Amino acid sequence: MISRKNPESLNKIRIRRSSPGTRTATKRALLIGVTYKRKYTLKGTINDVKSMRELLINNFGFEEKNIKVLTDLQMETTRKKIVESMEWLVKDCQAGDSLVFYFSGHGIRKLDFEGDERDGFDENICPVDFLTEGMISDNEINSLIVWPLKKDVTLHAIVDACHSGTVLDLEHVYNREQRIWDDNSPPSGKARKHTDGGLAISISACQDHEIAVDTSAFTKTMNGALTYLLIYFLKKHRGLTYGDLLDLIHEELSKFNEENSTGVRCPICNTMNPVPTSERRRSKDCRIQKLLVKAREKISDGPKISRKKSESLNKMPSPSEIRRSSPGTRTATKRALLIGVTYKRKYMLKGTINDVKSMRELLINDFGFKEENILVLTEQRTTREKIVESMEWLVKDCQAGDSLVFYFSGHGIRKLDFEGDERDGFDENICPVDFLTEGIISDNEINSLIVWPLKKDVTLHAIVDACHSGTVLDLEHFYNREQKRWEDNSPPSGNARKHTDGGMAISISACQDHEIAVDTSTPQISSSKPFDVYNKHFLL
Repeated sequence: MISRKNPESLNKIRIRRSSPGTRTATKRALLIGVTYKRKYTLKGTINDVKSMRELLINNFGFEEKNIKVLTDLQMETTRKKIVESMEWLVKDCQAGDSLVFYFSGHGIRKLDFEGDERDGFDENICPVDFLTEGMISDNEINSLIVWPLKKDVTLHAIVDACHSGTVLDLEHVYNREQRIWDDNSPPSGKARKHTDGGLAISISACQDHEIAVDTSAFTKTMNGALTYLLIYFLKKHRGLTYGDLLDLIHEELSKFNEENSTGVRCPICNTMNPVPTSERRRSKDCRIQKLLVKAREKISDGPKISRKKSESLNKMPSPSEIRRSSPGTRTATKRALLIGVTYKRKYMLKGTINDVKSMRELLINDFGFKEENILVLTEQRTTREKIVESMEWLVKDCQAGDSLVFYFSGHGIRKLDFEGDERDGFDENICPVDFLTEGIISDNEINSLIVWPLKKDVTLHAIVDACHSGTVLDLEHFYNREQKRWEDNSPPSGNARKHTDGGMAISISACQDHEIAVDTSTPQISSSKPFDVYNKHFLL
């Protein structure tokens, strides 16, 4: 990736190796290797930094005093230290200077709310304290080490991290298959991605939507695959062009991916997924309708429970145990909010309106809900503001005996939890139609809107047909179906409130938090209070 308005062919630009005897310009490098702790640990990053430092000194004439190394060994890979060091790297740069920025660690994608990304996502690198101090975005990286590059100053950035294709936010991206440069300028036209006359070149481990890998397949030690191959080929071949180097690395990585299974999957990217496109959820369109048809059949035929468990689990309920109230006897209020978000372009979902129609029909025909007490939001009414207002309406003035239903069909995403109230370190979120500009609705916010206000003897059923929705209501317990028991989901910090005001909240989700709705057969139940899931009948 290069930041010139008229980029040259990669096969014409050769990688320079100036010798100490002829070099007069300053060469400066910042090398960062982040190891992290616990479940986020990466084992090869310090090896990567050592190898890169050796390459710069022995093969490219860098002086030791001009190379700054940040690793976890000295606890120097904090956000603050990395930002300060990036400022040091480009400070007082002059024509002829050669700068190197190297990062080995985690990379993450996040939704772009500023409208300056063509794919709708910001790419970010993760300091060691990213959970508390935050990540460093492509916009910030660009402003720190790209904008200050004066005429005839060259920066090489080598980023061995997941989702790192455009992590410097440069103006052009090289399409290796077509041998052309693709435009990466901001669609909004407002953001600045160019230098101050200098040249910035970024070599990344993968494209923005891909995951990088650490491996010991090439040597006995762990290394980032990109780092190892880049160093290997630069040492082996003199006079390589950038195109030659990319082709060699691509060819070797392709062989590795086909023949090797020793790669270590990224512990962060395994649990964080961006919004799936319509391709990922195309097969979802008719799933909820089929489930509702089956539900109606079971209701009309009477309860049927088949369990090879204890006698209590096989106990057949009597008709009086099933609260299916008629208009003549029902005094409690039944109220429902049904939301189906279609979205646009690549985020489009085709089945959500059908989902809402089917759910509405079920509530009216089989559970005695009145049409005037059902609020339906679809199409342009599914904005963040309207959804929040409607959630407040759902629980307003609720009284003992009331039965409330919250239904959402749309996209769900995960984001890192910076408040310390999530046991898995991630917040679950639902996406309104305007989520790219107005933001998502987090599990914390959903909990405060429709769980906290539930008074004694008020029951809320939430049905969320979205990705990453297992604990999207942030309830205190979730059900482990395999072990047939409830597990604690209370906040580890002890500060956050997740309980009701005496009522009962039950959430039925399409999948667990780390899963995508269409790719799983594991629906998740969570609740504000544990109950016998095989004895308590589904009541609305």
